[in-house]
Amino acid sequence: MDITTAQPAWTRFDAAAYVGGQYQGQSARVTGIYQLANALWLPATALTASVRKPLLDRDPVTGIETSYARANGVVMIEERGPLHYTAWTYDANTGQLLAVHTEVQIGLGTHMTDLELAP
Repeated sequence: MDITTAQPAWTRFDAAAYVGGQYQGQSARVTGIYQLANALWLPATALTASVRKPLLDRDPVTGIETSYARANGVVMIEERGPLHYTAWTYDANTGQLLAVHTEVQIGLGTHMTDLELAP
């Protein structure tokens, strides 16, 4: 990913995809303080928020649950639905995205993807 524009409430970046070392293409993306998917960072208010219950939201129509946990220097936000699970791991001090884990059920199998920030 290459960050092309950074503002106080949003960031634009270009993301290139590689599968098995083969370039698959590039796309422009935007992330902001109210956006969970593709969020490269959490705002300072999220890092210092006092959360009473780990379950932040449960959608009554889809059954998707969003939860929050803070421990060992990271903040984790998880989204769990009937056929998918995604966990975003952020640095608890800076808010920077450190890792993303996804699981998607496809038929009888589960497709898993793990992405981590390169050192």
